[in-house]
Parts: sequence; structure tokens; C-alpha cells
Amino acid sequence: MTAILAILFAMIDIDRTPVVRIGATEIVYGEIQCDAVALSSKPMRLRGKSVEEACREYEQWMYRFRLRREVIAAAFSREGCELNDADVAPFRRTPSLSDSEVRAAAEQMYVLPRALGRVYAGEEWQKVWEEDVRPIGSTFADFRGAARLWPSAADVHRYLTQDAVSRLNESFERQAREEASHAVLKRMLERRAMAAGVTFDVAADEYMRELVRALPIESLDSRFALPAGQEVFR
Repeated sequence: MTAILAILFAMIDIDRTPVVRIGATEIVYGEIQCDAVALSSKPMRLRGKSVEEACREYEQWMYRFRLRREVIAAAFSREGCELNDADVAPFRRTPSLSDSEVRAAAEQMYVLPRALGRVYAGEEWQKVWEEDVRPIGSTFADFRGAARLWPSAADVHRYLTQDAVSRLNESFERQAREEASHAVLKRMLERRAMAAGVTFDVAADEYMRELVRALPIESLDSRFALPAGQEVFR
């Protein structure tokens, strides 16, 4: 677990103000929020930018990433599409590590949830951080931020009791199915473009406008504009 956690998950009580709504699904600000304090403690991650600029770029990237995933899932469902094994197979990946290497690497990943388990059992944050977390190079912000991943003792237990190899394989399968869904929609839009005698980008932008009306999709924060269809489906 690296300091990236501090950027992604630093606030335990996240800001639940919605920034965009896709049908019944909302993306809240806390899901994409940059932690400026944690970021400023890692100057190399700024790459010459101010903390404010780096945070703005990070939040825009996270917003587009989350929105694209939700829009593709909603569009796939709206079209009544179904994936078969032939659709998913080209996107399946084989882990580069052996099962034993995955389990060995997982031991490093288990440090934070195990430490959180101690906190949830009543021990002090600072004490647990000093004893368990600081020795692996994670900051206090990383540790506090990890509670966004495992917000309760039950979440910690569930994570620690799932086999690391099974978890990795499930992650690969989920990613493969997401990529396959995107590919199905992209082929659909390529056919639309050909039938209408327009470019793919024009067809994708029109489809996005269609989804905005039909699902609907609504931006709830002026800082986060809805992307064009070509950004989502290309």
C-alpha cells in the first residue's frame, strides 16, 4: 500500500455532496476528492505544479474515470446488451505473478487493514500507526485514509479472510467485463456512424446527448462538466 492512498482516500468522513447523477447513481465529491495535505507532503508527486493545480488535475481525472465507468454500465444495461464468453475472452489477462508471489505481496497489503482492526478494537490511532504502519513507510495520512477502503471491522475481516489470489482474479475478471462492455458499445456506435454516413466521433457525441436525456445524466457541480461522447466511447 503506497502513499497514493493518502490522495485517494485520506478523509474518513467523505464529502457526500453529489457532483453528477447518472440515472439513480450518484458520484459524490468525496469519491474523487484530492487530499491537498497528503499531496503536499509528497513533493515529487507534484511534478513542478502547485498543490492546487495538481489537485484540480487529479479530481478532473478521477471524475472522468468514474463517470465513464458509470455511463458505460448504464448504456450497456439500457441497450439490453449481454456479454458472452467470446466477448470477454480477448480482454482477460493472466497475472504475471505466481500464486505464491501474489500471496507474498498481499502480506504487505494486509498491514493497513490489520492495523485498522486494532483501531476498531479500541486502540489509539497514533499508537497503532507507530507500531505497525510507520515501519513500512506509510504516513499517518495513509493510515487514516485507509479507513475509506475498510470503514468497519466487518470490512477488515472480510478483506483479510478472502484469498489474495481469488481477489486478484476477481479484479481481473471485473476489468475484463468492463472493457468488453465498452467494446460492444463501440461496435454499436461504429455501425451507427456507418449507417448515418458520419464519423465515429459525431455518432458518439449524439449518443451521449441521447443518454443525457434518457437516463438522464446531470452535472450537479459546475466544476465538473459532462464529457463529449467521443471521450467516453472512443
